[in-house]
Amino acid sequence: ENFKGLEILAQNTIVKFNNNLPNLISALENAVLAKNFEEIEMAAHKLKGLVSIFHAEPSGLLAVQLEKLAKKKSLEGSEELLFSLKTELDRLQKSLLEIVDTIA
Repeated sequence: ENFKGLEILAQNTIVKFNNNLPNLISALENAVLAKNFEEIEMAAHKLKGLVSIFHAEPSGLLAVQLEKLAKKKSLEGSEELLFSLKTELDRLQKSLLEIVDTIA
């Protein structure tokens, strides 16, 4: 009972993450397609921060790699990185939804 507030906080944080994630992924995809390095860097940085809340290291490292590419004004390997990032984010979302189900 002492941790009831933390359960609600965790649930709310996960719901907000799941609500914000599609827009960030879309922004990153659009930026890569447009070869807009500033937008790639910004979206990758936001994603890195967002997944760090959940200590999702694989997703965070992929976002860092995209951010670094953008800083170098390079798209080399960006499609593969983006695919891997989306795969990891999908895994993270599924894990987080399982947590929400156990809290509810």
